[in-house]
Amino acid sequence: MGDVLNQCPRCSDDLPWGATTCHCGWKKRKVAADKRAPREPVQCAHEDCPDDATIRVKTRTGWANFCRAHYASYHTLEAARATVHIGGTAEKRAYIFAQLRSIAGRKPSRDWMDTINQGGVDILIASSNRRALDELLERGVIEDDGRLIPLENRAKALPAPAGEVA
Repeated sequence: MGDVLNQCPRCSDDLPWGATTCHCGWKKRKVAADKRAPREPVQCAHEDCPDDATIRVKTRTGWANFCRAHYASYHTLEAARATVHIGGTAEKRAYIFAQLRSIAGRKPSRDWMDTINQGGVDILIASSNRRALDELLERGVIEDDGRLIPLENRAKALPAPAGEVA
């Protein structure tokens, strides 16, 4: 065991050098590592706003710093600008539901299977992701032992699994 250089202030047990806790529940207080200079306040992009900006946003005209209130109003205006061609509330609601219905039946893309490397396969193995591993095996991307089959050695025309839109 290391040299004993101090004692616990609560129970007086000997502590090894550098100890920050004791079995009695004592914890050494953290000391601030460095005292940073306070950040200069950044003005909100709106001219008459007295609040400091906390959020930086890329807009159509460049970068802008917004306070929380102007950040919310910016996105509200952008949403209104993007949907002005749709019409009133009922039309917008119908548009949104049509968009949701159009993506509801889609299966997720499997393009990642063509770009996965051995490190990615190893992560799937370590995390016991059986579903993804079974799909990789079924598609001919990996061997039974988990080794990646090089892209040029894979079957050229493996059929998509049943129910998936190619």
